[in-house]
Amino acid sequence: MVEVFRRNADMVEVIRAFAILSAESLMKDHPAKGWFLDRATQLQNDIAATFEEAVADGSIDGKIDGRAIAAELIAVMDGLQMLWLRDPTRFDMVGGLEAYISRLLASLGLEG
Repeated sequence: MVEVFRRNADMVEVIRAFAILSAESLMKDHPAKGWFLDRATQLQNDIAATFEEAVADGSIDGKIDGRAIAAELIAVMDGLQMLWLRDPTRFDMVGGLEAYISRLLASLGLEG
């Protein structure tokens, strides 16, 4: 995920267009509504599966809610991206994600 953010940092106008389309797709009858919903659902499923694998192999406590953590991670990524789009000189999108992931992994008893 951090590598995706790194690549995105070099494509500000593409990321800005994507963010605008994503926001517009929140409208009831927007033609891209389903695509953005499917994308978000798949991303959450993929991230949650990673946590489920870590639970299965004993790397992390089985009491975690992988889907909730995945949703939280997506929200952090979206928020960091929006702050960066507003002022890339003031907000470090990549550094913010790296710091968040390090804190998340530490809270799960894993190395960052």
